[in-house]
Amino acid sequence: MKRNWSLEEMRDQFVPTNSELEMIQKKEKDFRLGFAVMLKFFQDEERFPRNKREIPKALVDFLTEQTGCTSKSFTAYDTDRRMTKYHRSQIREFLHFRKWSHEDLDVLSAWLLENIAMHGHDTSHAVVTALDRLKELHIEPPTMDRLERITRSSIHTHEDSFFKTISDGIPQAIKSMIDELLDTSAVEDGELRRDIPLSFADLKADPGRASLETVMQETAKLKLIRKFDLPQELLNGISQSRDTDNE
Repeated sequence: MKRNWSLEEMRDQFVPTNSELEMIQKKEKDFRLGFAVMLKFFQDEERFPRNKREIPKALVDFLTEQTGCTSKSFTAYDTDRRMTKYHRSQIREFLHFRKWSHEDLDVLSAWLLENIAMHGHDTSHAVVTALDRLKELHIEPPTMDRLERITRSSIHTHEDSFFKTISDGIPQAIKSMIDELLDTSAVEDGELRRDIPLSFADLKADPGRASLETVMQETAKLKLIRKFDLPQELLNGISQSRDTDNE
């Protein structure tokens, strides 16, 4: 949650509704402000604060006025007590959310694998998208550490599957040519001792200044590359977003 709010923003975002005030007033006096803060924080972030340091003082001050409580009551509000855990349960129910389950996280992992990892997104982007997905499902998210582990695992699983699919689709004869191209042990006294006349380093080398010799060299490179007759369908299904992410 952001730290600085204007009074107008606070009024737009955090004024309790009549039904919310009714629920707040039913709490014991010492718990009312804490309950109100937790409720409004969850409405804004769709999760509970990890600790009190996450809660802006401006929010506490504003809700102190709105509920008629004293700020001291929030100072004494222990977010780890049994009563406050019960408050969290009530807030989830009121806002039609539920706490995550292991089954939810398994479903999220599968969803990420199909909808996020295939587009080549990095972990930070995937975490944001995972949070948005949980919000859509009205599921309170796990800790950020756990969510990052889930997204990293989904991306890595997709990467392993992606590269295995590519490898399995390359004919063995082409694989042998690639292996020979990468084999530096075939170079003796600066000369190649193999069937392929160029090395991978040669293919990557800058052509240099235009001359008959460099034109012949680049032509030889093109002829060699054309020998790697990869199946046209090998890269089918690779999204444009993945391609541009890797540029």
